[in-house]
Amino acid sequence: MVHVVNPSLIDFQEKWREELKTDAKPVPVPPKAWLKYFPLESKELFSEQCFGDRRVSILDLAKLANSGAGNRVLFVAAMMWGRGPKNGRLMPKFEQVASHHSFEETLQKTRELIVKGKPVDAYKAWTESELEGIGEAFFTKWFFVCGLDSQAEGLQALVLDKRVWNSLKTIGWSSELQTGKKYRTNQAGAYGAYLEAVRVWASELSTSSLQISPLQVEQLLFRKNGKNLL
Repeated sequence: MVHVVNPSLIDFQEKWREELKTDAKPVPVPPKAWLKYFPLESKELFSEQCFGDRRVSILDLAKLANSGAGNRVLFVAAMMWGRGPKNGRLMPKFEQVASHHSFEETLQKTRELIVKGKPVDAYKAWTESELEGIGEAFFTKWFFVCGLDSQAEGLQALVLDKRVWNSLKTIGWSSELQTGKKYRTNQAGAYGAYLEAVRVWASELSTSSLQISPLQVEQLLFRKNGKNLL
């Protein structure tokens, strides 16, 4: 486990206070494309019990993760949220992943590992499965949604995509400095170091009157996209 994280963000308690409190907005979902590529899962998700208003919020995803939803349904929900209203070019990629012979097994294995508090092992399991179609930016969204299960232990699984990486670079965080290994040779370790860093930063940015969660930190890094942080 990483116990010392550089840089420290304690000096940004005041500067980021209001933005850290900003809740993530629900993401609009275009039903037509999803019903075309994933008809069974989409019909279930677009029911009034789930995404009846054609929008997906983190609260919706948490409810779904705790509802006993199957792996495929939960995966499609995560990709709906991650894709949003645009990026239609990603649909064949999602289909490619879901058609792979190890897809079902990998979903089950990684979901179990995330709930057990083993995100680094989940990362390794995903990359070693040789699933093709989506990369870190999207399979960590799957991890995040799995981690919304109320039974999840350990470090909270969070999204690590290009926007978050841009913000990490802006504030001067380096996975190589944290792990002692280059990212390209230790991607799973870098993900674990990132989760630990966000946990430490959430603690640093919290005050006696305002408790900041790792998710709030990740959402700030995502929204900022490397801009206007410092």
